[in-house]
Amino acid sequence: MLNKIERKLVAISNHKKKLINLNEPVVSFTFDDFPKTSLINAGNLLYKHGIRGTYYLSSGLIGKFNDGLHICDESDILHAVRQGHEIGCHTFEHLDCQKASLETLEKSLVKNSSLIENLTGYIPTSFSYPFGRISFNSRKLVSSRFNSARGIGKGVNYNVCDLSNLKANPIYFHSFDLNYYESLVKQAVKNKGWLILYTHDVSDDPSKYGCTPDELEKIVDLVQSHNITSLTVNEAMLKLLG
Repeated sequence: MLNKIERKLVAISNHKKKLINLNEPVVSFTFDDFPKTSLINAGNLLYKHGIRGTYYLSSGLIGKFNDGLHICDESDILHAVRQGHEIGCHTFEHLDCQKASLETLEKSLVKNSSLIENLTGYIPTSFSYPFGRISFNSRKLVSSRFNSARGIGKGVNYNVCDLSNLKANPIYFHSFDLNYYESLVKQAVKNKGWLILYTHDVSDDPSKYGCTPDELEKIVDLVQSHNITSLTVNEAMLKLLG
C-alpha cells in the first residue's frame, strides 16, 4: 500500500497527462527570456516565413541585461504581438522554480501574468520553467494556472504526454547538428507529434544559450520542406484540446 507521500507523488505525476492525438504533425518555435535579438533577428525571420513563435517573458527583466543579453523593451513586446507572436509567462524575476517557495512562486506568476495582460491585452496561457528547473510542487502550481508548461527534456511530444512538463529541444550554436533536427522532424511526422524547439538570443555572435539566424533559418527550411504546420504553443494547445 502506498503511503501518504507516495500517493501525493503519484497524483502529481499524473496531473495534466494528456493523450496527444493530432491529425498532423505540429512544430512550435519558442524563445526564453525574450532578448531583443530573438525578435529583431528571429521574430522577423519567422514572420517572413509565415510562422509565429512563442516568447516566454520575465517582465522584471524588461529593458535590462541578463547573462549579458539585452532583454526586450515594451515596444518590442508590442511589435511581437502585432506580428502575431505569443507572449508566455517565465515568472517575473526569472525564478528558479525548484528553489523558490510556493508563496514566492505564486506571487511571481501573478505579477508577471498581470503585467503581460496590461501590455498585450490577454492573460498568458503558456509557461516555461526558467533554467528548465522544476519540482513536484512547482509543477502542480504552474499547471493550475496555465494550459501548458514547457520543460527542457528532449524529444517529441506524442502518445501520453505531461502538459505541465512538455518536451522541448534546444537550438544552440555550440551543439547545432542539422541531422539531429531532421531526425526530430521525421519522428514528429511519423507519430503526428508536437515538436517544440527553443533558444534564447539569435545573432551572428550568439551566447551559449543562443543560435545564429542562419542556423534558425535552416531549421525553418527543414520544417517547411516536410510541410509541417507551425503554431504558437497556445495555438497548438487549442488544436490539441479542440
